[in-house]
Amino acid sequence: MQYLIYVLIPSIFLLLGGLAKIIVRRQITWSWSDWYLGIELVIAAMSTGVMHGFDLDSKISRMAQANNMAEVKKGMDDLKNLHWFLAASFVLFFLVVIAHRKHEPTLGTNVPFAGKTSAEKWKIVWLAGICNVVGYALFAAFILGVKGLSEGQ
Repeated sequence: MQYLIYVLIPSIFLLLGGLAKIIVRRQITWSWSDWYLGIELVIAAMSTGVMHGFDLDSKISRMAQANNMAEVKKGMDDLKNLHWFLAASFVLFFLVVIAHRKHEPTLGTNVPFAGKTSAEKWKIVWLAGICNVVGYALFAAFILGVKGLSEGQ
């Protein structure tokens, strides 16, 4: 149940992010660009990873002061896993940015999906689909993997 909550809450915030873009544009109708949230998701995953690193550092310091070397070693292993996660996130962040840079400026926003060419549809799949999945997968990997492993769950 705990993992469901950890995945459900970010999903709700993802939807709120798309709705917020619609509100900011002051239009009732939505545009595909409202749902291009891959960059935001990757940054959210990276920021939670960095914050978790600070928590791990504090935990390692407390365990070292208590002379609990087994927990210090476990914390150091968790920190190493977190470093790998952050390195992968950094690479994926730039891949998502490159995809947005390549595809987003060339899309017309007023044409419905059915009226778009197949090249334009593919760009939407990249930006609203693949980039979002990459960002959400990183966020889920952090919650279910990196944080879950360090908490011993």
